[in-house]
Amino acid sequence: MNEINFFPTPSLELLFTEQCNLRCTYCFEKDKLNRKMPLETLLPLTTPGNVICRSFYPFGGEPLLALDTITEMIDSIQSQKDMNESTKKALLQSLYSHITNGTLIKKNIDIIKKYKLDMQISIDGPKNVHDSARLYPDGRGSFDDVYEAVEICFREGIPWSAHGSIGPENIKNLSEIAKFYFKLYVDFGGKPTINDAIYSLDKNPFQLIFEGEYTDDIVDEFLSQFYQFSEWIWTTTDYELTQDQRKKMFINWCTKRGSACVVGDIMLAVDFNYDLYPCHRVAMLPDREAFSLGSLIGETRDFGNYEYFNALTQMHQDNCLFSSSLNIDEWNEPLYWMNWCPAANSESHNSPYYQPSKYNVLIAELNEFIPELAVYYGIPPQELEKKIENDTRGR
Repeated sequence: MNEINFFPTPSLELLFTEQCNLRCTYCFEKDKLNRKMPLETLLPLTTPGNVICRSFYPFGGEPLLALDTITEMIDSIQSQKDMNESTKKALLQSLYSHITNGTLIKKNIDIIKKYKLDMQISIDGPKNVHDSARLYPDGRGSFDDVYEAVEICFREGIPWSAHGSIGPENIKNLSEIAKFYFKLYVDFGGKPTINDAIYSLDKNPFQLIFEGEYTDDIVDEFLSQFYQFSEWIWTTTDYELTQDQRKKMFINWCTKRGSACVVGDIMLAVDFNYDLYPCHRVAMLPDREAFSLGSLIGETRDFGNYEYFNALTQMHQDNCLFSSSLNIDEWNEPLYWMNWCPAANSESHNSPYYQPSKYNVLIAELNEFIPELAVYYGIPPQELEKKIENDTRGR
């Protein structure tokens, strides 16, 4: 392997493969190419003299299509006798965590158990919702296989979590989707199962695909669906819930948020060519070269494209979110359901600060609606704000 160039970042996303066995309708990886990171160039990254970060995060494509490469890296790190133990532990811990579409878990269950991997499984809701978007190349829906994967993880004691993506076309199913996730954790979560399911709503089990085409009608439907699920929380007889549990569930539902994007700040992505990018999303664009920061390997430290890189980094240093209608809001302000991705913004506009205006209308309307809804159910809005403050301190 050529000399490894140093780039100061605590974490690297390794895009082990561009292959994927699904063709999700909303996927930002438009080209499913038969390219993988070669093992012979990855292994040197696992030796003490070449460790340049504290964590490697597997990504793709579908990372389980490169499971052999990932396990070889784990074996190599575990075998290093001269590596600092805290560094070894951090690197191994990051390689144990996988974001997967779930369809290959059954096939690889013995390896997953052997290496004690944990799975974040992509599931978009009940069958009618999931199968409208998460498709095999022949057009078949993948729900049955993914749901079976959740069952297998539960049965085999494999740590798992669910995470889905909800597009504008499925906003009409939002209440149904939320009920599905709650039941999923009741059936296959930890113990006690009800409390685990209540907590699951606080773990952001799904997010809105905010770069989609939103309309005023969709915004109205979203608010209606949000109320429907809130009302279900307080009135359902499907589960034996105490008033304290209903209150906790409602607060978790209202304060569910995405995460503050950390790309370019504490994480960078590396593609199969060992080129560096702010994140995996821009590393998969057809014009990816426009976002490259340079190569991780080579004879010289030839880094560049700092204008785009610094724009992202400045956002994190200022601890701010930028959008077309919410302007500059501190992340620790009580912004409910906020989610933000500067890479997606760059795809739809020439600036990472951009967001589609109707999505911003949706978030703005929701941030007016939630405090009113809390008062309607007899909960001071300050309790929700306190919850967000605590979440912010803990992130």
